[in-house]
Amino acid sequence: MSYDLVIIGGGTTGSIAAVSAARQGLKTLVVERASFLGGLATGGMVTPWMSPSVNNVFVNKGMCEELIKRMHGYGWGGTAQGTNGWYFPEGLKIVLEDMVLEAGAEILYDTIFTGCTKEENSLYSVQLYNKGGWNEIQASYFLDATGDADVAYDADCSMLEDAGKQATSLRFAMGNVDLEKFKSWINDQAGETLMSGKLIEGFMIWGRGEPLEPLFEEGVKKGLLNKSDGNYVQYFSVPGYENSIFFNCPEIPIEINVLDGKEVSQAYIEGHKAIMRFRNFYRKMVPGYEKAEIMQMASQLGVRVSRRIEGEYVITTEDVLKGRHFDDAICRNAYPVDIHHLEEEKIGAMMGGAPEGGYNHVPYRCLVPRNLDNLLVAGRSLSAEFKAQSALRIQRVCHNLGEAAGVAAALAKKHDCSVKNVPVAELQEILRKNGNLI
Repeated sequence: MSYDLVIIGGGTTGSIAAVSAARQGLKTLVVERASFLGGLATGGMVTPWMSPSVNNVFVNKGMCEELIKRMHGYGWGGTAQGTNGWYFPEGLKIVLEDMVLEAGAEILYDTIFTGCTKEENSLYSVQLYNKGGWNEIQASYFLDATGDADVAYDADCSMLEDAGKQATSLRFAMGNVDLEKFKSWINDQAGETLMSGKLIEGFMIWGRGEPLEPLFEEGVKKGLLNKSDGNYVQYFSVPGYENSIFFNCPEIPIEINVLDGKEVSQAYIEGHKAIMRFRNFYRKMVPGYEKAEIMQMASQLGVRVSRRIEGEYVITTEDVLKGRHFDDAICRNAYPVDIHHLEEEKIGAMMGGAPEGGYNHVPYRCLVPRNLDNLLVAGRSLSAEFKAQSALRIQRVCHNLGEAAGVAAALAKKHDCSVKNVPVAELQEILRKNGNLI
């Protein structure tokens, strides 16, 4: 079986790329290892979407904004605290699937990428495995949207080696929360109104004086929590769940090689143990959680960084911080450097500066491996230095990268050329027509 474009990885990057490519007329297949689309946004429960803006204008638009509008239309999205990126992860599974199928692309669920074959400087096929056995799929072009650059790595693409690790998380949610009681308690402790309305957000990080810190200190003394449990706690309410809180934690307090199956398994085990500690602590000590219960645990780890390709251009930390613009720009980024450190003494020093002038450009060349003619790589494994990647890995940027990759594949097919030779002016024209800011 042959396609114009095969996308490995059906996270939001791969899903949006599929819609983008199919709307441009490509026969497109998305291969996803789970039984749903969305990746970290759904299975990883990474909600809400960070929504950086410049002068109160969100910089990541195009299909990213279309997706948000659809979520709001179903009642699965929300706007609060300066962002319209609040969303219900289970609903996102439905919306992404609808968008991909409406565009005319195909989906292959519960299917694992196992390898690829090359002919000179091009990929010829990918090998897949599912309940039907082994499959080989050919295509004119391929997109690696795995997040870990699995296809590019198997195809011997050059990878960046600059050092850098970020903490890995395993998110969870608690239901049966008395949100009004919890908000009232938080506001009383703070001596001001920190929380109001249905959509709330809060933190607990050691040494920042958050209202929850005294309770966390007592929880550690009582043996309900480990000290590391308070290294980074972030929590949100979510549209569609009236009495629930979704947690951006626990962070696994040890360095995990997310490309090693044994270490990944241990990370899940440590995460599950930490979630039970949070559950017991909150029920016993935090007002509003007396009857709360674990409602859901993420089905995949929250991995922030792993492999990154060495592309035609490597975006640098200075490119981000100086707010540099590029002639082959495909999107904007206004998010700061954001590193979840593993070293305890660095926990409070996450944010490393926002782009000067409000935003930096992401150049098309960052999606193009140096040694292959028909492979694109989009998402958090793009060609970027470690610190630069920490700003570019947020989902709304990745949505833009996926959209651009889908259009680029269509233009490569149209002009019968290498992905390196895609006419960038034509790519940018299409992206602008779709509402993107470049």
